[in-house]
Amino acid sequence: YPDNVKLYFITGADAILDIVSWRDAGDIAELATLIAATRPGYDISQAHVRIEASGYPFDVRYIEIPALAISSTNIRQRVALGKSVRYLTSESVVGYIRKNNLYQDVDVIERGAES
Repeated sequence: YPDNVKLYFITGADAILDIVSWRDAGDIAELATLIAATRPGYDISQAHVRIEASGYPFDVRYIEIPALAISSTNIRQRVALGKSVRYLTSESVVGYIRKNNLYQDVDVIERGAES
């Protein structure tokens, strides 16, 4: 990308704990600004400590989101059970899930959530 392009990596603030320990974490730190969305009940200070300990120059911006307990695992489980995911994700995502028949096997999804 040209020098005037800025890349952003958008994720949940809780995922920062994992990202800073990835094999190529230093490359991510150099390439992108992390946008970390807060999660209900998550202590943001844990992310600050892990980022400092990583030794990489991460630029992390935290954004407050409404305190809705929405997770990708919950959305996959709801789809597999035939329940509505309206207001939990965008209509375009719902359309993509339906078009591609994603998350139809509730047993596989539930086993994945346990591991």
